[in-house]
Amino acid sequence: MTISFHDMHDKERMYSFVGDNGENVHVAIERLYKWVQDHKFQLKVYSTPVHPHLAIKWIKTGLVSRQRSIELCANTKLATDPIIYGKEKPGAVSKIDMYLLDGRHRYIRAVHYGAPIIEAYILEPKQWLAFQVTNIPQMSQQQLQRIPVVSGPR
Repeated sequence: MTISFHDMHDKERMYSFVGDNGENVHVAIERLYKWVQDHKFQLKVYSTPVHPHLAIKWIKTGLVSRQRSIELCANTKLATDPIIYGKEKPGAVSKIDMYLLDGRHRYIRAVHYGAPIIEAYILEPKQWLAFQVTNIPQMSQQQLQRIPVVSGPR
C-alpha cells in the first residue's frame, strides 16, 4: 500500500530523498509520525550515535530550517520524541542502508546540547513503505535542494 500524491492535502509535509543514483523516495511524514505514536509501545527504542558534522551539513545546505533549529534549541524544557529511521527496502541499489525519515531538528537539538546519543525508532521497510508517496514526478538532487523546507510544531 502506498499513498498517491493526489490524495494528500495541500499543507501535508513529506520527507523526500534523492539518491546519488537518482532514486526518489517520498514519505507522508505526518501520517507516519502519527502511526509511530499510535504504535510506540510496540516499537523498540534504540540509542543511536550523534554526529555533529551531519547537523552542520544539514544547516549549511538548507536541509533543515535554521529558524526552527534555533527555536527548538532555545527551549530547554522541551521533551523530544525519538527520531525515526527507515531501513532501506530489499534489493535497493542506493548506497545507504537507512533513511532518517523524521527528526533532523531533534537531532540538531541533541548536537546543540552535546548529547552523544539520541533515541530512535528503526522501522522495517514494511512499516514505513505503507506511507510512501507515489505519483510525484522524478526530481534531481538539485531540484530537491531548491524546494523550501517546511517545518514547525506538529
